[in-house]
Amino acid sequence: MECHLKTHYKMEYKCRICQAVKANQLELETHTREHRLGNHYKCDQCGYLSKTANKLIEHVRVHTGERPFHCDQCAYSCKRKDNLNLHKKLKHAPRQTFSCAQCLFKTTHPFVFSRHVKKHQGGDDAAADQARQGPGAAPREPAAAATARAPGAPLLVVGSARGLLSPLSVMSAS
Repeated sequence: MECHLKTHYKMEYKCRICQAVKANQLELETHTREHRLGNHYKCDQCGYLSKTANKLIEHVRVHTGERPFHCDQCAYSCKRKDNLNLHKKLKHAPRQTFSCAQCLFKTTHPFVFSRHVKKHQGGDDAAADQARQGPGAAPREPAAAATARAPGAPLLVVGSARGLLSPLSVMSAS
């Protein structure tokens, strides 16, 4: 059957790394070995070495400018699928909205919200705590109890302004 199909269609054997087209499978396999350098794959254009063919394929896009992953909601495109997924999560996924209890300020960014709440802290601490925690949150323990901690107790108090930061922000702020 394969021989019969060759009479109607010209088979294309394309290198998945550099897109070179070869006449048959044997030529393609020989060509693919040319990308190898020991246990690594080597970029023909700059000498970059990678442990996997997939990493070399991603690298080659630096030279070609290819951006095969496109956002279906905006004009963003990128070279790697994980970057597209991160873009969609950060730019298009629904996010929690933080609303200030003392004014009309709203944001989806926890750090921006905690910075805003500090502007109100010169006034009523209970209202600032409620704004910081968001609607429906349990009342926070007094500041003295939050700062005096027993040995082995967690450093981060849930409900504090620092609790609104991302784990990376908390790590760098500690």
